[in-house]
Amino acid sequence: AHAKAGEFLIARAFLPDKGLHSPSIEVYKNNIGLASDSGGDVSFGCHENYFAINTRTMTDGSLFTPFLLTRQIIDGAGWWLEDGTYAISQRAIHVVCEIGGGSMSNRAILNDRGLTDNTIRRFHLTHGDANILEFPIYLKFGATALVAALIENEARLPFVRCLNPVIAMHEIALSGDLFSPVAIMGTEDGTETLSAFDIQVRYLETVKKYLFADAEFDSEKTEAELKHAYALWECALNALYARDVGWMLGRLDYVTKQYLADQFIARRSIHEPTARIGPFRM
Repeated sequence: AHAKAGEFLIARAFLPDKGLHSPSIEVYKNNIGLASDSGGDVSFGCHENYFAINTRTMTDGSLFTPFLLTRQIIDGAGWWLEDGTYAISQRAIHVVCEIGGGSMSNRAILNDRGLTDNTIRRFHLTHGDANILEFPIYLKFGATALVAALIENEARLPFVRCLNPVIAMHEIALSGDLFSPVAIMGTEDGTETLSAFDIQVRYLETVKKYLFADAEFDSEKTEAELKHAYALWECALNALYARDVGWMLGRLDYVTKQYLADQFIARRSIHEPTARIGPFRM
């Protein structure tokens, strides 16, 4: 609701009755821009905040990081690099470390700004994309809140070995194949290499195990909201597995953006199509 409210405020500022309407003004909700002072890219992303009791537990890389760096397969905004490569996520390719306190230069997967032991604080994430479609906005907040709750309640999570989370995050964004094993990610004992899709499914299954068995909710509304978030998360992963582009159009940003670009190219008879995302090659 807060994310969409920001869009409405910006849109209202340019209505004719505000005296600011101009046909030359266009407003883009984006994650990447051009820095006028340095000539390089700057990245904004989506700042997310979660209520947390034990923030130190949340920054245990083996617990939360594998979920966060693979979450882009459901909430990525999509982006074309200068060489024509289509990245699933805009923000992911600008992340440079696993844990850090900055959001402009030292962009991290986990933001530890102001964290203290055993203190109720906000848990701050800046690694994800800002989305246009409402579905991934709702889904990423809901799924992340579910995993955060599991971690805080010390549920047994699917521990994943990741030798370098930043490299893995970049590889997932750029590979174009959600189902290819990522060489530096696997089971904790090193016996199996996992894909981004595998890891998301393991977290989903763990949530299901605790959500429908041992979880206690503070209200019926909370229970309904969390179970709804779980159901949508499961639907999204099922659609990815089935390569159900029809279901994903209008729900997942990076799939919808790729489709619209392909339609534009077809209408204009452009003979060099954009790079396709691996799972959706026809």
